[in-house]
Amino acid sequence: MVSGAGVLTDRVHTYAHGAGIPMTAPLGAHHLVAETVLDRFDQAVAERIAA
Repeated sequence: MVSGAGVLTDRVHTYAHGAGIPMTAPLGAHHLVAETVLDRFDQAVAERIAA
């Protein structure tokens, strides 16, 4: 199991492992990590739409 993960993440990890799908470790619970990831995603989507 992925250390420190939540129940849902554990279930996804178990499914992925059983299906042979690679999965990275969770990013962490700190809100700034999530905000940074979402900001970068939004920026990438906006750049793709503008192209």
